[in-house]
Amino acid sequence: ANARVRLIAFSAAPAPAAAHHRARRRGAVFRVEHGEAAIASEVGRAVQASGLPLDRFPLAVARIDDVVVAVAPLLCSGKRHEIAARPIHCRHPDADIEDFLLVESMRWGCRKGFHWFDLGLAPEGCEAARRRFDRYLPTWRPRLIAAGPGGDPTSLAAIISARSTGSAGPA
Repeated sequence: ANARVRLIAFSAAPAPAAAHHRARRRGAVFRVEHGEAAIASEVGRAVQASGLPLDRFPLAVARIDDVVVAVAPLLCSGKRHEIAARPIHCRHPDADIEDFLLVESMRWGCRKGFHWFDLGLAPEGCEAARRRFDRYLPTWRPRLIAAGPGGDPTSLAAIISARSTGSAGPA
């Protein structure tokens, strides 16, 4: 299932808001940057090594004492419908900094007029991811089609598509 947070009148849920506050007390600051300034650090180079064309995406950047501690490319839909931060690269894994970067990215997306923030997929059986996303009080929607042994998910997708356009005939 896919977790999305509605950004209209966004307000952080209690758990991420508390983590965000702890990161702010430690001196964390947020900026959205473009190009070389954002990748001139160890963390930025990790993002560059991920293979994403960084010249096409703004980067969410968290700093403490002018040192980049986390970076995430912001993937934005063309019509400002949805935004996502993928993946988050941290200098030292830190849940407060990750929450800080996500909350600030959501606030930035809200100010820019985006409607949704996509947290990502939580596959069936992956309760740890689901619990992490649930902290943001997301709207969940199914995104995957599964087929049993010998099943053909492309045939199922064709049937669903035909039914949605009214061309499949009676059930």
